[in-house]
Amino acid sequence: MKIRIAFVFFTVFFLMPFLLVAQENKLIDSLLISLENTFNDTVKVDLLNDLSEAYRIAKSPKAETYVEEALLLSEKIGFTRGIADSRKILGIQAFYRADYVLAINFFEKAINVYGDINSQSGISDCFKKIGLTNAYQGNYSEAIKNYEKALEIDELQDNKNGIAVCLNDIGVMYNYQGDHSKSIEYQKKSLEVCRNIGDKKAIAARLINLGASYDEQSNYSSASDCYLEALVIKSELNDSVGISMCYNNLGEVSNHKGDYALAINYYEKSLSIDKQIDDKNGIAISLINIGTIHFKQNNFDKAQSYYNESLAIAEKLGNKRIVANILNNMGELNIKQNKSKQGITNLQRAIELSTEIGDRSEVAKSIYNLGNAFLENRNYNGAIEQYQKASILHEDLGEKSKAAADYIKIGLAFYEMDSSNKSVEFCKKGIDLAREINSKENIRLASEVLSKAYAKQNRFQEAYQYSVLFKLTHDSLFSIESQKQISMVENRFELQRKQQEIELQRIKLEKQAVEIKQQLIKQNSLLGGLLGVIGVVVLIVIGYARIKKANTIIAAQIKQIEETNEELNQTNEELNVTLETNIQQKEDIIQKNKEITDSIHYAKYIQRAILPKEERLSQLFPDHFVMYKPKNIVSGDFYWVTEIEGRIILAAADCTGHGVPGAFMSMLGVSYLNEIVNKEYITHPGVILKRLRKEIIHALQQEGVIGEQRDGMDVALCSFDLKAMELQFSGANAPLYLVRSKNEESIEGADALEFGDQILYEIKGDKMPIALYEKMERFQLVELKIIKGDCIYLFSDGFADQFGGTEKKRFRYKAFKQLLIENSKKPMEEQKNILDSTFTAWQDGFEQIDDVLIVGILV
Repeated sequence: MKIRIAFVFFTVFFLMPFLLVAQENKLIDSLLISLENTFNDTVKVDLLNDLSEAYRIAKSPKAETYVEEALLLSEKIGFTRGIADSRKILGIQAFYRADYVLAINFFEKAINVYGDINSQSGISDCFKKIGLTNAYQGNYSEAIKNYEKALEIDELQDNKNGIAVCLNDIGVMYNYQGDHSKSIEYQKKSLEVCRNIGDKKAIAARLINLGASYDEQSNYSSASDCYLEALVIKSELNDSVGISMCYNNLGEVSNHKGDYALAINYYEKSLSIDKQIDDKNGIAISLINIGTIHFKQNNFDKAQSYYNESLAIAEKLGNKRIVANILNNMGELNIKQNKSKQGITNLQRAIELSTEIGDRSEVAKSIYNLGNAFLENRNYNGAIEQYQKASILHEDLGEKSKAAADYIKIGLAFYEMDSSNKSVEFCKKGIDLAREINSKENIRLASEVLSKAYAKQNRFQEAYQYSVLFKLTHDSLFSIESQKQISMVENRFELQRKQQEIELQRIKLEKQAVEIKQQLIKQNSLLGGLLGVIGVVVLIVIGYARIKKANTIIAAQIKQIEETNEELNQTNEELNVTLETNIQQKEDIIQKNKEITDSIHYAKYIQRAILPKEERLSQLFPDHFVMYKPKNIVSGDFYWVTEIEGRIILAAADCTGHGVPGAFMSMLGVSYLNEIVNKEYITHPGVILKRLRKEIIHALQQEGVIGEQRDGMDVALCSFDLKAMELQFSGANAPLYLVRSKNEESIEGADALEFGDQILYEIKGDKMPIALYEKMERFQLVELKIIKGDCIYLFSDGFADQFGGTEKKRFRYKAFKQLLIENSKKPMEEQKNILDSTFTAWQDGFEQIDDVLIVGILV
């Protein structure tokens, strides 16, 4: 139901900005003058080729005439480069006519001629053009081969811009093949090259492509990060088209996540910019997307209105891709409105157009919608057949969200056929895929069908679980508040639009009134001299009648404006009432927030009270530090220490979430550790973690059912015998770092990082959390001999995962290890200060994303 996020190709001839047409007209005039005044044949060839391209962009049939004239002249005078350039341009024009076979033929001929004069840049450019033509034929593997040929040439020539283009377009090809990992790999390489050469325009475009790949992979957080960074750059460059594209793509991400209010906000911003710059294609796309939100919200009349407006624009432009998309959406809408016959007609037209332009994704969408039409008409076998065809295409394209929807609809069709076992099989396949990509809409649809299918099998417990899941996801997608937010956004933009129209109408009327009066005065003056007194009298009467008529018209129009203003004032009053209500609600929320915040502050004192006192830590470990930085008032990270049976037990834990939920988990953790160790005298780290896991699972009543939260914690736990200088360690998704001198005994089997005369060893824990998990084995015990001077570090993931720095990336564990080993010889308190200041500097205005905990011990 949406227009797809477009990838930005960088093969030159693909970029034909619609805004350049007016500029091209000026360029054409300039080139024609130059052509008339030149007597150099090679210059004439270049001017003829330039004119051909200018006329092509202006969509004039003269384009072909000029390039053929250039080719004839080049062959006559033996101008080899001119022959190659002309053939390349003929290929470009064939491409735009969708004659892809002929286009490739011209490009290959151009390559041969460029080879005769050893023009590597010309050869590389043609390989790129062939690659893109292959892409439009849907032959992505062949496209990659041609881009790789171009890349090899550009690398030999050290053409950084060419390298960046090839890497980008290869990444796009892999995305179309559904290989998102390779796609992201190549696009990241392209982005790195662009950053190195400092090309802001190219950086923004690569970020948009990378964001689109992340979105296709349903990695919505990374997609948003890319689009927002691109938006900043596009704003700096004052690139209205680019800004609109970023808003549109941010809207798509919000749409996919099910955040419809935010999606329509972004779409409206995109539409507003498109209208300002008169981008007809952009307007059509934004209208489709806004219509889609209304369709999802079951506002069918509004959706139809937006689709109709978009279709009129797209058909006038002759943009088959957008027309196919709208017909697809309208077909789907017709089916929802019980107009199956009209819907099937629209979908078949969409399939024809999509096949013609080679858009496999759009073809798959139309087939899926045909399945919906058959389902609506109770032709269940026909529906299943269409959905299976669509699933094959969607899987081939790597479109997981759509493949999930295919499986769910197959499950629904089987349910309607009273085949509940098959229904459960396909719906579970769909919901598993939906969970993988966090697709709320698909989870909602699947849980509804599963609830009914299990009820048919008298499996009422499963039916109830899925019924609850359906209610939760349905409410989050279709809340009244969400629809209110959408309505408010639309009202705001509609109000602005009406005010602009009224102001334009007022100016127009004032101008008309002045013109009428001036005309009358002029006429009265002329006629007065010719007709004398009687004529003047007649003219005055006529003039009076005209003025009276004009005043009547103006009065009527003013009345219309006043009525429109009255409507606007009424709308404003309604909005003000809504605003006042919102203000009151806001005040209530502020008061409640204050009460809640006060309670949380009190909880902070309780949490701090159960953490080890500094005096106690100093008694057990005279040389140590604790860096403890909660993201919120209370923390989901905690540390714990006790001494029992001649051993010191130290733990550092990172609970699921942060803030209040994390704090509850941390208090459970401390409570159970006290019981397990201090009451039961257990000192074996592996056994402690196993018991802790059992207690957490029991306390949270985790049973492994679908829809259940997997709350828990990651824990690094040590047991020290400082007399025997021994250390026992077990980890639940958490490692231990130990730094010691190179001259001392090495630790076998541990990852090592060297710096100067120091080595940092990473002793890894088991890849299992303290929670119900697929893997529920015992925790391995690692026993080490410790040496005086060893530095031991336990920590959560908050430091390494923090975003910041000049490139706005995570700090990462490699840099974290380097920071620890570089400062390991310094006093522990100084180490803490360095870590703290490094974290603050790295953060550099970014919001802290997680709780941070680091415990350092000097043996």
